[in-house]
Amino acid sequence: MNIFNKNDDNFGNRLLSLISQRFKSQSDFAEKLGKPVQSINRIIKTDKASLEFLNEIVEIIPDINLNWLLKGEGSMISGESEATNEKKESYSENVSVPKLVLDVLSSQQRTIENLSETLKKTTARKEGHAGCAAAG
Repeated sequence: MNIFNKNDDNFGNRLLSLISQRFKSQSDFAEKLGKPVQSINRIIKTDKASLEFLNEIVEIIPDINLNWLLKGEGSMISGESEATNEKKESYSENVSVPKLVLDVLSSQQRTIENLSETLKKTTARKEGHAGCAAAG
C-alpha cells in the first residue's frame, strides 16, 4: 500500500525539491543518509519509502514538514509561513509519524536484543556440550 497521496505533485518530486534546496546534490543527500545514490533514485522514481527512510530524513532535517513531504500539504519546513491553526494541525500530524517510526524501531531493537540473547545461550550450550564430549 502506498501511503502517499497523488496530488499534482508527488512524493518523488517533493523529495527532489527538498534535496535541491538543502543539499549540494543527490549524492550529497545519499551520503548524509549513508545510502547509495541508486537507492535514492529508486525511491524518487517509485514514490515509495520505508518508515526507516522517513525517520532518517527527520534525523538529518529535523524541521522537515512530513505532511508536505508525504502529502504535499503545507510548506516544506515546519512552521514556515502558515496560519496558526494550520501550524497546530501540521504539528500534531507530524508528531504521529516520527512517533510511529520510533515505536517500530524500538520494537525491532527489542527483537534484535532477544535474538542476540537466544544466540548467546545457544552458543554457550553448544560449547558446553563440546567440552563434555572432549572430556569424555
